[in-house]
Amino acid sequence: MYKTFLISIIALFCCIHAHAQKSAPTDKPPLVVGIVIDQMRWDFLHQFAPYFGEGGFKRLMQQGFSYEQTFIPYTPSLTAAGHASIYTGAYPAMHGIVSNNWYERDNESKQYCTSDKSVQSVGGSRKGGKMSPIHLMTTTVGDELRLFSGFRSRVYGIGIKDRGSIIPAGRSANGAFWFDDSTGNMISSSYYYSDLPSWVKSFNQKKYVDSMMAKPWNPVEKDVWISPSAKKNEHKRVLVKGQVPQFPYLFKTTKEKGYHLFRYIPASNTYTVMFAESLLQQEQLGKKGFTDMLCISFPATDYAGHEFGPQSPEITDMYIRLDRDIASLLSFLDNYIGEKNYLTFLTADHAAPHSPSYLSENNLSAGGVDFYGMDNTVDSFLQATFGAKGLLVDYYGFQFYLNNKRIDSLKLNRDVVYDTLIQYLLKMPEVVKAIHLKKLHEEVLPSVYKEMIASGYYHRRSGDIQVVLKSHYVEYTPPGTEHGSLYNYDTRVPMIWYGWKVPPGRSFRRVNITDIAPTLSQMLWIDTPGASVGEVMVEVIAP
Repeated sequence: MYKTFLISIIALFCCIHAHAQKSAPTDKPPLVVGIVIDQMRWDFLHQFAPYFGEGGFKRLMQQGFSYEQTFIPYTPSLTAAGHASIYTGAYPAMHGIVSNNWYERDNESKQYCTSDKSVQSVGGSRKGGKMSPIHLMTTTVGDELRLFSGFRSRVYGIGIKDRGSIIPAGRSANGAFWFDDSTGNMISSSYYYSDLPSWVKSFNQKKYVDSMMAKPWNPVEKDVWISPSAKKNEHKRVLVKGQVPQFPYLFKTTKEKGYHLFRYIPASNTYTVMFAESLLQQEQLGKKGFTDMLCISFPATDYAGHEFGPQSPEITDMYIRLDRDIASLLSFLDNYIGEKNYLTFLTADHAAPHSPSYLSENNLSAGGVDFYGMDNTVDSFLQATFGAKGLLVDYYGFQFYLNNKRIDSLKLNRDVVYDTLIQYLLKMPEVVKAIHLKKLHEEVLPSVYKEMIASGYYHRRSGDIQVVLKSHYVEYTPPGTEHGSLYNYDTRVPMIWYGWKVPPGRSFRRVNITDIAPTLSQMLWIDTPGASVGEVMVEVIAP
């Protein structure tokens, strides 16, 4: 009797244990939607809150979990590196996307982060479609999701920028789509498709962009308070020659002119949401038995931010309208798959400072130096010093790239050339530090900044000399704004989790964008991306 009872207890325990093992890993949302807003400052969530409706950012903040101290833990803080770090949980030093552009040491050529000469454009212009994620050196959370499910989970990336759609989706993605300036269509490349899916062709045939660009961009709210100083046109760049940078904007286009100005207006965010909704419906994401993932990037905020500055009326209006687009997307998801059946996170790839001219006008220390226009000047200085031309090959993202092969062939001492350039740069009043990157460990610099610089360094793609400017000084000349520095105004971004089993709440502990991928991986019961260094944010995981 006792033996029979004992066997029954053991059998029951084994059954419960087996059921727990079987059920725990499958306890995951059918759909994940990642949202990255290009060039979004953290404080925008609060600065523009009086003008937000109830269904967009406020809904996410009130019903979701918001991390109020989220940072980018490396430099340069640029678009491609940000999107890659969010979805890999890795630093640029390991995922390889060190910038939007770089000088590739192995083949001695300038490289764009997603360009790929081996693929063909699908659905658009020849140049606009020759893109793929081949330069990404590690897995994304989407790749790990695909691996876990035996490639039955589906992962897509969409955005107006190619790099904002291609990199987040990973190397094994089912598809990625981006905007083509020449045709005004969403396109892809032969890395993913031999021909565009029929539903994408149908979407393109409706020519939404033409009708959107035919309407003027006027402020949606008339009573928004903006500092009188922030309204001044001298703090903005002139987007169209001969056109004053102020409301209303009407960017008429023709087939010959192309559609590149569509990137700068709020309607491109609305267009992105429309495309996302079509993709969800046509591909039936989240409805085929395995967790699917959609990565959405909104870059109009970045394009407009560069031109007008974060303090401008244009950016205020951009976010008021984006709030409505986010509300529309969430409402669609509620109806499409159910309010509790999808998981969403929202963050940014980087932030940006207010226009230096605006800061200066208000007695704040700010300015800029046009390093991008100094290539010839710096090379001429090195030529005058060492008697040889072509010692500098590139500049990008606060880094100067020297022609080391030429330096060696001329039997010049690299350290002497580097130190000469460093001393030249340090004479500029805007420059705080000029650093020989391979001697970073010797530099007298706060450890947090050393770590940020080291985390962004990959020897095959990074420069030789790192420049650190004064706070609120940009690597361009005012007006408008730039980003990429290691300072808080470039590296502090929002992060909100919402949806499937996410408890409402708020945290003020410091987290990084590299914590998103491992947290999402844990929530999906999949392995963490290979090079991830982030930590799981336990607050958003239901017990």
